[in-house]
Amino acid sequence: MVLDTRMTLFRSIALPLVALLALAAAGACAGTRPASAIHKIQMHHLKSDRPPQGADPMILSEHRKRLHGAVTAEERRDRLGNYYTVHWSVPQGTGPVTVRFEYQVANAADRTRTREVVVPSPSGRQVTQFEVTGREYANDGRVIAWRISLLEGDRPIAVETSYLWN
Repeated sequence: MVLDTRMTLFRSIALPLVALLALAAAGACAGTRPASAIHKIQMHHLKSDRPPQGADPMILSEHRKRLHGAVTAEERRDRLGNYYTVHWSVPQGTGPVTVRFEYQVANAADRTRTREVVVPSPSGRQVTQFEVTGREYANDGRVIAWRISLLEGDRPIAVETSYLWN
């Protein structure tokens, strides 16, 4: 008898409380926009036009991809450098987004350089690529520190940095 009374009391209080909490959580989520995010940054340093010996197949594939179509020694030399592929997303309905790549190179670390790509109407997941190659790479060396930012107007909405960025 006491057990039946407790179960009835539990059902009459706990179940409506759980339902109320579920409705409150669903209502709270409905009004929020998903956050802007930089999901992944793939980095590749193409140091030589020769494939690395004993390298992982993924590294060999990236090496071949970056050198594809370069026939002459000069073309292959101009492809050497640092490559960055940025995977990112913003909520639906976001206005133009600027993907900013700020970086410092080995032979001129006192100066920060900037490259930007404007995406006029992003929707869903996006991919943006940056490269530091050719004469800049040959003269100034490899990238030693970087910061990648997503900007809506002048306002940063997502930022990722390398360990050495200050």
